[in-house]
Amino acid sequence: MGRLSEAEYTATIQGEPRPTNPRHTSARWRPYFAALPTTEWRGHDFSGGAVAAIYDMAGLRWRHVMIGCEDPRVQLALVINLRSGEVLGHFVLDLRP
Repeated sequence: MGRLSEAEYTATIQGEPRPTNPRHTSARWRPYFAALPTTEWRGHDFSGGAVAAIYDMAGLRWRHVMIGCEDPRVQLALVINLRSGEVLGHFVLDLRP
């Protein structure tokens, strides 16, 4: 389980992210999310586990599963390596000014 730095997270954003239909996405990330301590949530409540969006990156190496919270400008990004199927790590994406 690993928190990604901003540089590590942005390195997985390749090309134009393409929205992916959640029905076509494996939920292999759920055990990772369930084991993630709430201290990693940086004061937000992601406990509902609601998927706000899923994006595949160009080259189909990375998938970002975005978990929503009480503020729509903040999401928990779970980064999945599509080649191995494993979760690389997580990053709290805060788009508030």
